[in-house]
Amino acid sequence: MLNGQEQGCIVYISSWESLKIHLFSFIFGLWVILKRVVRWGWKSKDFFEQQKRDTPPPCLIDSSLGRHSHVKLNGVKFHYLETRGGRGQPLLLLLHGFPDCWLSWRHQIPVLADHFRVVALDLKGFGDSDKPLGRSSYRIDKLLIELRQFISALGVSSCTVVGHDLGGLLGWYLVHRYPDLVDKFVAISCPHPNVYWDELSRSSTLNSSVVVLYSATYRRNFEPDEPLVETQGSDAECCTVTSRWVKFSQLPYLPEMDALKEDLSIINQYFHHLPKTNSKDNYVEAYKYTFSRKEDWTGPINYYRNLPFSRVHEDGEPVRTPCLLLVGNKDEFVSLESIVKSTEYTDKFVLKIVEGGGHFPHQQLPEVVNRFLLAFLVVVHSPRQEKSQSRGLVNRMFDAVSSTVKYGNQMLDTVQRKKCNDENSLSARALYFGQSPS
Repeated sequence: MLNGQEQGCIVYISSWESLKIHLFSFIFGLWVILKRVVRWGWKSKDFFEQQKRDTPPPCLIDSSLGRHSHVKLNGVKFHYLETRGGRGQPLLLLLHGFPDCWLSWRHQIPVLADHFRVVALDLKGFGDSDKPLGRSSYRIDKLLIELRQFISALGVSSCTVVGHDLGGLLGWYLVHRYPDLVDKFVAISCPHPNVYWDELSRSSTLNSSVVVLYSATYRRNFEPDEPLVETQGSDAECCTVTSRWVKFSQLPYLPEMDALKEDLSIINQYFHHLPKTNSKDNYVEAYKYTFSRKEDWTGPINYYRNLPFSRVHEDGEPVRTPCLLLVGNKDEFVSLESIVKSTEYTDKFVLKIVEGGGHFPHQQLPEVVNRFLLAFLVVVHSPRQEKSQSRGLVNRMFDAVSSTVKYGNQMLDTVQRKKCNDENSLSARALYFGQSPS
């Protein structure tokens, strides 16, 4: 339920829904404290262990990918990396996820720089950008205004936006709020905010489960003795978990302190796909340096103290900007179903599955992701080429039976998911690649 407060196409949930989130956060906070006390008593030495990190790893200050720059907007300093020699090319803005920084895009920057003026931003609160501590600094209306001002400060009126995880959420809001600002939009491992937050709000803290982006990692921390179920046919962890962490994040101080425990073990869990080496490219250590202090977590967590309360107006216009939705078929945090549901909010979209990719497909399988990015952003495919790719994609998603969709004026075969007894399963729907049906 929405309370009618609006910022353009952005609306906010009712006071009652807000109260429920805060009430559950208090209850869950008490439960976490109890579990932490027990765990601290069992592993007191390791619990508070934290290595001192005062010097940034070389990969964080390496200028081979581009020039490190700063810009100050309304008193807030933003750090970004910009490729050299691309001033005459169209701007492409990269928005990282949680917990991450500009370094997330190290495999994409050199490839995209052949076609774009690439800018990889440290979001406010992350990396070398300023880290305001107040919750209100991370309200969605303020974040979107700052992103618009940042793009304007780079001397352009519009750009292409590529976002992963949290950066994808911001990109969705941005393309709804300022459609003329975004030429093309790519969301990696990120459903539409209405799909994500509405599933969250309908869940019960005590007995329901929903697909949420960030809970699997926290379940490892909160419930280490309860194994996660493996997805059928793979060794990926099941992404259907309770929504308790998002409620837990509403509490002050405790989520930040919890993230620091056991020498930032949360970083090991999020970036388990990265090798641990002693070389200058030890990216796990780079992330631990980036998030080594309590204040390094306050800003990032403040996003989740604000974003669950905002939605895109359901009666608003669909996104007319061409969209590419990318997701790994072994993503432990995001379901394919949630990505398919997100297409209801778009007018023109392409959906691609990264075979073998988890939640960070652009880091795990960069060559595959780069190929998808270039095909969408640079190379124009014919309808015949798109037809064969789309059929393979949907077949992998749903195992299913035939239906019909349109790509422009071309009729394509696609599929519907087999019926199942789960009342929450995705109703079969047509996927429209390109124009709406006439």
